[in-house]
Amino acid sequence: MSADESAEKRKWIRLTRACNNHCIFCLDEEAKNGTFLPFKTVLENLEEGFKNGCKRAVLSGGDPSIHPDFHKIVKAAKDTGYRHIQAITNGRMFCYPEFIVKAVQNGLSEITFSIHAPEPQLNDMLTGAKGSFIQSITALRNALRIPGLTVNCDIVVNALNVDILAKHLRFLYSLGVREFDILHIMPFGLAWRNWDRLYYDPFAKKKELFSAFQLAENKEVHLWTNRFPADLFEGNEHLIQSPFKLLDEVRGRKAVFENFRKGVHMECAGKRCSFCPLRNFCSDLKELIKQDCIKAFSMPECLGGRKINKKIYADAPLEDIAAFYIEYRHFIKSSHCARCTFNSSCKGASVLFLKEKGFAVLSPVVAGTEADTEKRSVENTVTQEQINR
Repeated sequence: MSADESAEKRKWIRLTRACNNHCIFCLDEEAKNGTFLPFKTVLENLEEGFKNGCKRAVLSGGDPSIHPDFHKIVKAAKDTGYRHIQAITNGRMFCYPEFIVKAVQNGLSEITFSIHAPEPQLNDMLTGAKGSFIQSITALRNALRIPGLTVNCDIVVNALNVDILAKHLRFLYSLGVREFDILHIMPFGLAWRNWDRLYYDPFAKKKELFSAFQLAENKEVHLWTNRFPADLFEGNEHLIQSPFKLLDEVRGRKAVFENFRKGVHMECAGKRCSFCPLRNFCSDLKELIKQDCIKAFSMPECLGGRKINKKIYADAPLEDIAAFYIEYRHFIKSSHCARCTFNSSCKGASVLFLKEKGFAVLSPVVAGTEADTEKRSVENTVTQEQINR
């Protein structure tokens, strides 16, 4: 997938609130009630998305492939005008050759398989479904044999598979997979209920993670990290996920955030916040509601200390607030910032900026070197144009 394709506007449609797996880290457990989105409603969603400029349809669940009208829905998406149709699935239904062939004939362009371990015993334990590994791998092989079909894999990394993540990627690579989305576990749904079993500290497991991430050095491989803390990748900034992926997280919990803006307490608030990649956005939203307006953070002193003249108000649309946060307040520091005179008052620099420029641009300002600081400040001053780029 090219950079242009990854940024292309998508219409996500949750076809089902049911799944034939029972993953012990499922984020959507509370949303599962065994129902399927009516075909008429699916059509309305497809038409709405296409009118709003979406060219890619993403079918999700639960598991979308168990929807009784799955093939009909794929064809409807193609007939509506979507140029690319993706299913995010455990893949088990695609182990049946006639099922996958019909789906592709109807217009399915891409299948994202969720497979979490390279061996049946562990994978089936994680998915809560005996035999799921054999069916998913059979389906993956079926998909990889179809010319033109985009095939990739999602892997939810947790305490039970992090030590063999590199082995798992090599196994999938040996089957022919060349695209991977590596997802850090999130403190929601069943994952939170099983947190004592599933949580690991990514910084403590950096060696094991980066042993797996080395596969990205292969030029034919596309590997994305998802939901990992950005400062984990200091020195490997190319592995930082696009900060704008946070928009997907916000959209996925839009109802919760909108209710919070109306004064409804977020049930997830509390102990799990320290593990959540949205914690700083939630803090921003809380501050915005209280103050009615928040301003962009200034650039750090080592980059000129320039003020960014941007602000947003509490009555703005939720997605605009999220986009403002990502561009102007989603700031982090480097491991060297603790030595800086301004560390206690500085927010660091934006993840967007550091992903492009690297953490090395953050040079600690040390007390007693004012002349050097002034020189470095001039040399490293970041312009508004560079910030906005």
